[in-house]
Amino acid sequence: MSGQGAALRVLTEERVEQLLALGRLPSAEKVKELNVGEVGIDRFAPGCLHKCQSLFKLVACKNNIEVLPKRLFTVKQENEDEQSRKRPRTQPIKLTFLDLSYNKLSGDQLTKLCKWGLANLITLKLAGNQLKTIPPKVFHHLPHLRALVLNENQLETITFESELPNLNSLILSDNKLKDLSNLGFQFLPGLKKLSASKNSIKEFPSSICDHCKLIAEIRLSKNQLVHVNEENNLGKLEKLAVLDLSSNKIVNAHDLSGLQSCAALLNVSFVNNPFVFEFSSNKQGLNLVNSQLKAYADFLTSNVLVRACRLRTLDGRPWANYGAQLPSGWAKADTNERKKELKGKEAPSLAADNANKNEERKAHPVAKAKESEKEEEEEEDDDDDNDVNDGVDLPAVKKQKLNEETDSIPERGNERSGIIELVHAEPEKKKKKKDKKKKSKGEKSDGSKSASWAYSRSIDTW
Repeated sequence: MSGQGAALRVLTEERVEQLLALGRLPSAEKVKELNVGEVGIDRFAPGCLHKCQSLFKLVACKNNIEVLPKRLFTVKQENEDEQSRKRPRTQPIKLTFLDLSYNKLSGDQLTKLCKWGLANLITLKLAGNQLKTIPPKVFHHLPHLRALVLNENQLETITFESELPNLNSLILSDNKLKDLSNLGFQFLPGLKKLSASKNSIKEFPSSICDHCKLIAEIRLSKNQLVHVNEENNLGKLEKLAVLDLSSNKIVNAHDLSGLQSCAALLNVSFVNNPFVFEFSSNKQGLNLVNSQLKAYADFLTSNVLVRACRLRTLDGRPWANYGAQLPSGWAKADTNERKKELKGKEAPSLAADNANKNEERKAHPVAKAKESEKEEEEEEDDDDDNDVNDGVDLPAVKKQKLNEETDSIPERGNERSGIIELVHAEPEKKKKKKDKKKKSKGEKSDGSKSASWAYSRSIDTW
């Protein structure tokens, strides 16, 4: 629906219905997603979303919105009382996704926004606005927030003073941040992705290693980092898979020695740092030849990426392009970790799955009926065996009976080959079982068909 119609200066309730009709979408009461991006909105009219009771996603990016009305994210609800007349009430919209990127919102509007009943919000996008500072407890009313996007603003400081246990993605790229040590990582225990590229950060936030044990992706490229591992705690990031420290001012590669115990690394980038220039003849490090790439990769695998047995790319290039040999410790670590995973996860899970399947089969009524039939047949077989074998050797009785029956059958030879075949038509025990099954199914057993020994001639066609 974005870009349809003329420029809308004010988004009213009537224009919302017009946009829904143009986009052939459901009515305002039933619509779940509303996209009013890039339509030239200056502001929202109060009550423009009062009919959108089922709305859970609102996109209003790339407009000129400066002010948000107080009761924007509320809907009307009429409550009937027998003793009184109908009284309209408002309740908050159960929004889970809100995109107000690339507008003209300030920090004051953000404070109001978070207090207006958005307790169900999961994703909040405010990129490309005019945010300079964010109040400490502004996100206290968003307990279910998982993704917060604040890139391309004018932020100089940001601090969290209220716990957001569900926040797993924080985007702070392209701002004016100089320090992340006071960000408040102790209130973000579930953080998995941090992106703060294109800032002026001078120190690596060491507190992230102590409080964010689930962090898997850190992007701090195009900053002013000089020292990375002063407290030597990078090894605590056991689940770190992506690390981008390119285009910084890291002089000493040994500052990265804390990564020696990070075995989950997949993609690493250190390009355009002073310590990388040492491997280049022109001291710029922009175009390393094959031999220099190999020396650079060998140095990292020996001193920094010692246990990164799953590494796939280095500085944006596939690891195979560097021509460096993997240290012996990589293959051993890889095989040991895979064995541990198989023993600790796959084997118990397979056993548990098989046990659950067996229980489900036993619990099924059809399976129960089949099992009962098998038990009855086994009991009948045992009874037949007990009747035949009353203290007599069963194999000897069978041999004697077989000899008597075969002697009574006339022999007829084949004229061509002279081969005589004796075919046992149907044993007595199997016939009894079939008769019992037919009776259980309501069928009459045919008693005329008795078990007998018959002969057949094999005809040699050749």
